[in-house]
Amino acid sequence: MFTIEDLIEKIYEPKTKELFRDVYTSYTQGQYRATVVMLWTVVICDFIYKLQYLKDIYNDATAIDILEKIADKQKKNPKNPEWENFLIDTIFERTNFIDEIEKENLNYLQKQRNLCAHPIITNENILFKPTKELTRSLIRIALDSVLLKSTLLSKRYVDTILEDLEKRIDDFFPWDDNFERYCQNRYLNHLNKNQILKLFKLLWRMTFSPHNDREEQNSFTNLQLLKFIFKKYKSQCIDYMRQDIEAYSYDKSNNKAKEYFNGFIIENYNMYSHLSEQTKALFESEIRQFPSDMPYFFISQKTFEEYLRGLNEEFNNRLETIGKHSIWLPAINLRNQAKERELENMLYSMYINWYASSINYNEADILFDELIKNNLKEFSLEQIIELIKFSSKNSQTYNRGKATQDHKYIIQRYLKLDGDYDNIHNTPFEDLYIELGGCPF
Repeated sequence: MFTIEDLIEKIYEPKTKELFRDVYTSYTQGQYRATVVMLWTVVICDFIYKLQYLKDIYNDATAIDILEKIADKQKKNPKNPEWENFLIDTIFERTNFIDEIEKENLNYLQKQRNLCAHPIITNENILFKPTKELTRSLIRIALDSVLLKSTLLSKRYVDTILEDLEKRIDDFFPWDDNFERYCQNRYLNHLNKNQILKLFKLLWRMTFSPHNDREEQNSFTNLQLLKFIFKKYKSQCIDYMRQDIEAYSYDKSNNKAKEYFNGFIIENYNMYSHLSEQTKALFESEIRQFPSDMPYFFISQKTFEEYLRGLNEEFNNRLETIGKHSIWLPAINLRNQAKERELENMLYSMYINWYASSINYNEADILFDELIKNNLKEFSLEQIIELIKFSSKNSQTYNRGKATQDHKYIIQRYLKLDGDYDNIHNTPFEDLYIELGGCPF
């Protein structure tokens, strides 16, 4: 049995929540006629608030048009409440806020409201008086059909989200936690579970099999939102994928989509087993055709530790067998997974090894920015010493143009951890150590 008081806090719109508290107060005091009259008003207000939100925040064209038509009707005939019927009908026809059953329930609520508000001459009573049970059922109709629903519950909610994100993409580059907070607060908090999963499926298709130029242009942005949704709702996404597993593939002929797909699978290696056999066969055929371009070790790995070992071995093998190695940007985003399994020290040692093995200045620049700088605050003293020792053996790391500034970050961390002069003496880091206040004896 539902508890009205508990559901009040789940009402999305703050202004609606305050209005509904008055409804609940009337209900608890046994004023059922007043409760029903006010309940209908709250429903209408909540619809307006939702449309206003879509207009103000997302510049939603449908919301704008509905609000303008309502304003026009009110201006032409201020005392005629017919606009309320127009509002319900239009929302049903042009959005996905309510379905047919909910529309009928709201019509029933409106009828009961009219019975409570307008005198009807009967043999016994002038005004209709609803029972406690009827009033409670009408409250449930209002909550379930409207008040507890997300503002973004419309047919265009995906377009609304993607159009908004497209406008704000420059605010989140380079990508950081602000992007995830923004997406959570602005989008996901306003969607129900089913909507989030539908969004995940559509983002997958748009990112890995874009159908037009716009999807192609926005594929990197869509990939970031896809990754965030999968990170946050991993088990739900995998369960949802099983319902239509063939839909989760990629366009082999699109090089960018293929690159993004490979990266996504590398970051989420344990997802591989949940792909369809057809997609796995397609992917593995690519591996056999271009073995030097794509890491494939993760296919047979059972644990994350095995995965990290395979990743490190593959990186080293490329250096030894080909004389070069590509920079696997997807492989750098493993810190959270490593922390969850208490394997971050293993990962950081790999990062140190990769940076110290840089084959040219450009690669050293990128690997420092992506692997070292972003994780330095997590490195232990032993790892900093290891970083200094190994980097000092490779001129591609310490002779590059950015090394003077980049390596200051290493020494600052080293000094903060009370590192001494012995590990710095006769290394390319010695002058920086002294410059930044280290004691040379």
